[in-house]
Amino acid sequence: MPPPPAADGPDKGARPARGLHGRLDVPAGAVELGTELLIGGWVVHERLRIDRVLVTVDDEIVGHARVDVARPDVCDRWPDVVGATHRGWSVIVPPVASEEVTVRAYAHVEGGDGDPARLGPWIRFAEATLPVVATGESFGRIDDPGEIRPGVLRVSGAARAPGGLTRVELSTVAGDAAWVRARHTLPYAQPPWATDAEERLAGFAGYVRVPSEGTLTIRAVAVGTDGRRHELTPITAVVVEPDVSTAAPERLTTLLDRFEQRLGRLARPASPARILVATHALDLGGAQLYLLLLLERLRERGLEFCIVSRATGPLQVELETADVPVLVFGTTPSDREVLEGQVLAIAEFAAEHGVVGCLANSLPTFPAVIAAQRLGLPTAWAIHESFDLDVFWTEAYGHLPADVTGVAEEALARCDEVVFEAESTRQLYADRVPADRRILVPYGVDATAIDAYLSDNSQAAARATLGLAPDALVLACVGTVEARKAQLSLVRAFARIPPDRRRGVQLVVVGMNASSYAQSLRLFVADAGIADAIVLVEVTRDIYPWYLAADVLMSASDVESVPRTMLEAMLLGRPVAATAAFGVGELVTDGGTGFLCDPLDLAALQSMLERVMATPRVDLAAMGGAARKHVAATHDPSVYVDHFEARFSTWLRRWAQ
Repeated sequence: MPPPPAADGPDKGARPARGLHGRLDVPAGAVELGTELLIGGWVVHERLRIDRVLVTVDDEIVGHARVDVARPDVCDRWPDVVGATHRGWSVIVPPVASEEVTVRAYAHVEGGDGDPARLGPWIRFAEATLPVVATGESFGRIDDPGEIRPGVLRVSGAARAPGGLTRVELSTVAGDAAWVRARHTLPYAQPPWATDAEERLAGFAGYVRVPSEGTLTIRAVAVGTDGRRHELTPITAVVVEPDVSTAAPERLTTLLDRFEQRLGRLARPASPARILVATHALDLGGAQLYLLLLLERLRERGLEFCIVSRATGPLQVELETADVPVLVFGTTPSDREVLEGQVLAIAEFAAEHGVVGCLANSLPTFPAVIAAQRLGLPTAWAIHESFDLDVFWTEAYGHLPADVTGVAEEALARCDEVVFEAESTRQLYADRVPADRRILVPYGVDATAIDAYLSDNSQAAARATLGLAPDALVLACVGTVEARKAQLSLVRAFARIPPDRRRGVQLVVVGMNASSYAQSLRLFVADAGIADAIVLVEVTRDIYPWYLAADVLMSASDVESVPRTMLEAMLLGRPVAATAAFGVGELVTDGGTGFLCDPLDLAALQSMLERVMATPRVDLAAMGGAARKHVAATHDPSVYVDHFEARFSTWLRRWAQ
């Protein structure tokens, strides 16, 4: 790379470039925002050799080139100059990101005495100012989705909007109808227009319905913080035949026969009679902690359990130490044969431990439900996921064959009861589960433990221990850092608030991990220059100090039912500022127990943050008091425990008969 020009211009102080001639060949008309440019031209000197050309855009060096492109037209005009055959050059300029750019070209000439080893000056010989316009393509791109099958398709890409992106909407319908919001502010590999930390978070992802046949046109709109809509270039693809079955009928018959033969040889123990409990993981997520509380309470009442889980985690050691048998049944059931292997392993485990019924704790536990139903056992399924079921299969697994999801959905429809924690989630399953089997049972958390903690601790002490400013307005976002919970959107919205208006505010994000999403959050905080106002905390089970240290609990999730973190924080007297995703809108009252805004909308999230910051501390404390009263009155954990104790007791009586 040649040495850069001086900061105030490469030819500052140089004598007029007598004998130097050249021109820029630039695109006719305006340049597209966010696109690369091919800049070329020609250059000659009447007496000296020119070996290189340097190009700047708005005084920033963007490339250099040898003068090695044949230009017969220039040679005909200047037949006697040095370098008789090559006069042309070309440079690829990186994507432009402003409304107007000035391109300048500089020639590097040899010394005046003709010595090639002597370096001469960089001399400007041409410049051009180009207008930049925004076209559909320059606002982003829709990624090629590859093969499209009927059902649900995950659509991803990158998007931007002048002044900032507030949301992305997807559609497969011509016109203005049927637009659905997508997740945004996601990491994306090198968006072509990215010039700062915010624009590097250009990724989006959402779901559209795919017809059974024909073609599908995918459309995406980037909506700016000013409300303007900018459509990206659509993609059209042909819908292919679905993969209906991954196991031949004769093979499936063999698998089912093997199941019956293996189970027929197992003698079920007379005691103890246990309940099979299935969960998707044994880590510290909200659903798992609800489950652990339920099991602890029921074991105190004399019930026994065994656990099957899709994945292991720190809770496995606790359970096994307490003499609860645990089976980890493995990875994604990628085809029907893998699924049947999991079902058989779970069924054998259940028979070995004298199981009389099954409680499934999340959607990915469907192999356990299938196993229990094949054993003729009653089943209850607690649904925590506020997803349309078709979307869930794609969100959780990427792709599952239709014969796998079909068996899972049959098991769901046959359950003795399906339990929901939020009415909005219950309504999502209206066409999947008969109405008399869809049960709403509110979750709760242990107020006794929280009250004991409050009696021994104070906010000032918690802040001192955690290293938080004693007088700051502390906003805490608690939960595993992942795309669904949108912590990147929350931090990005925070960064967009003018510094003078967020002075004295600290945003704490608890739940950092080793994921790429969490790493992008770390990079954004550093690149955006807000590290002094953001505290990033790894996943921890000791969460009460963070609630107590905070003034407000924050959430930007696009999918939630009734988060355990909100119940705990509200019982600790903290108001909640959150997106009104599913059950959150049932738990939090805007202006009463907290603040609400629309999900998947950055401008709405930023506006809510500003409302929180503008609310006097005394009013926040009053909201926190109202939040505590509401949760204490409506989310007593004994309701959930009593419901399942009654259910399990019925199963045990049937078994005893």
